[in-house]
Amino acid sequence: MNCPTCGKEYEDSVTYCGICGTYLQNGNVDSFVQAPRNNPIWAIRAGFRNYFNFNARATRSEYWWWTLFFWIWVSFIFVGYSVVDSLGTVLLFGFLGILIPTLSITIRRLHDSGRSGWWLLIFFVPFGRIVLLVFLCLGSNYGSNRFGPNPRRTIK
Repeated sequence: MNCPTCGKEYEDSVTYCGICGTYLQNGNVDSFVQAPRNNPIWAIRAGFRNYFNFNARATRSEYWWWTLFFWIWVSFIFVGYSVVDSLGTVLLFGFLGILIPTLSITIRRLHDSGRSGWWLLIFFVPFGRIVLLVFLCLGSNYGSNRFGPNPRRTIK
């Protein structure tokens, strides 16, 4: 069965599309049901599934759960490096391996509020981090925008 919203192929036993969150029931789309997108396991899976996806949108909960996971991962890397110095190269690759999906989900979060991913560069401007934090905390644009459909389905 293919997801009618995004086209990804799934087995018949799948309930939700892992990419767009569409509720799948016997191949039909039920537009009134939203996938459970506010738990940390789902957010971490979505972050790794969309590793190089810089074109879609990400919800606030998906972004903030991923951010928490990122900082926990980084703390383990720094603790591991301080305990065993010889693991430096391995830990560096561990950090770089999680940096790409972190950039990806941050850009998708900016897309969700209607901003281009280039706004991420404001991070390097004085006080730009505060502006970026505000942008990342803002709610989604209602409905579709130029970056795709709203990842949070609303009941019509």
